[in-house]
Amino acid sequence: PKYVSGGSCEEGEECDETLDELENIDDELDEAGIIFVTTEDLGLAKKHGIKTFPTLVFFRNKDPLIYKGDLDDEDEVLGWLTDEDTLEIPGRIEEVNTRMLEHVLQDNSHVVVFFCEHRYFLY
Repeated sequence: PKYVSGGSCEEGEECDETLDELENIDDELDEAGIIFVTTEDLGLAKKHGIKTFPTLVFFRNKDPLIYKGDLDDEDEVLGWLTDEDTLEIPGRIEEVNTRMLEHVLQDNSHVVVFFCEHRYFLY
């Protein structure tokens, strides 16, 4: 996911406190193969239609999905980010890294994996 704070986020501001809460789930996201980054790039926010700040956006194979829940509830955010309904992109084969594949294999009894060279990614 990408956390967009909308300009400078100084220590003690709401966006800084929210980011501190979200850092508590960073290890769990790493285990699921989800990389967490933050940006203050307003041009990037505008490109993806983000008008309110702070906002959490989850890019699934480059498709943005904006989180609508409580950003201060780290357990709710973690649950949403790791929920199968959030991770799945209807009508598309998902590209995963090693950690995400391990997570998928643990949670599902039947998985088809297409292994290919880097240049053949399914975009």
